[in-house]
Amino acid sequence: MSLALAAGRLLCPVCRSALDLWSPSGHRIDRPEPVPVERAACAQGHSFDPAASGYLNLSGRAAPANADSPAMVRARHRFLASGAYDRLAQAVADHLTQALAEPPDPAAADRPVRALAEAGVGTGHYLQRCLEAQTAPTLALAWDVSPAAARQAARNHPGMALLVADTWRPLPLRPAQFDGLLCLFAPRHLLQFADLLAPGGVLLLGLPEPDHLASLRRRLNLIGLRPDKLNRLLAQLPDRLTVVDSSRLAYDLAASPEQVSDLVMMGPNAFHGAVAAAPAAELEVRVRLLTLRRTS
Repeated sequence: MSLALAAGRLLCPVCRSALDLWSPSGHRIDRPEPVPVERAACAQGHSFDPAASGYLNLSGRAAPANADSPAMVRARHRFLASGAYDRLAQAVADHLTQALAEPPDPAAADRPVRALAEAGVGTGHYLQRCLEAQTAPTLALAWDVSPAAARQAARNHPGMALLVADTWRPLPLRPAQFDGLLCLFAPRHLLQFADLLAPGGVLLLGLPEPDHLASLRRRLNLIGLRPDKLNRLLAQLPDRLTVVDSSRLAYDLAASPEQVSDLVMMGPNAFHGAVAAAPAAELEVRVRLLTLRRTS
């Protein structure tokens, strides 16, 4: 029933006209409400059926080769459910909640329902933590290019509307619809993100610092990180986005062999083969949390 939370916020991925949600009784769902969705359709006749697990695939194509596989999604679910990144999840929720508490646009404070979104939602772990931190009525819509991820997130978090969509293609979402948008360790399209935010809305980015998991990367010969990631991102900021906070989260974590294996296999290293007999390790968690606000 959570897919109905996306009512009034969707665009047809084929013709870019409004995409309406319809109930099994033939009722057009014109506002977010807890009712089942039978189909999504636009006035031009393009129609899309929700998956059995509740997400809506609006990607218009098969999942790309770099989309998370079911095995990667299961590893991510196990790792995050173990509590290994709870400190990071709490920091994300705290930063977003603090930024949302200070809206420079008076209209943002007057909206009866706050809307949050996440790009590259994965299993929904971080967005759920942000939802739980809100005191005002809040709805959540998220997308991932991986159907396996959208399926897992829909199962984990029935209070979210889940889409399959590709951040690098035109997103099937109406502009200026969201008060807050997360993108953590996922592909970023800053121009599209700025379009999706309402004036005064907040974009929270999570970027691995160059020394994130450094000893584990050396030990297992994992994929490296670009040292200039943050500077490259700042150089590409659209005029409508302004940095309001930049914080470095740094702590160490004692991880079990199972956690280490899942950590490696939940990301792009999974495409380079399984990790056999992963050792326990002390992990350096080093993440940059960058908060930006849409100013116009």
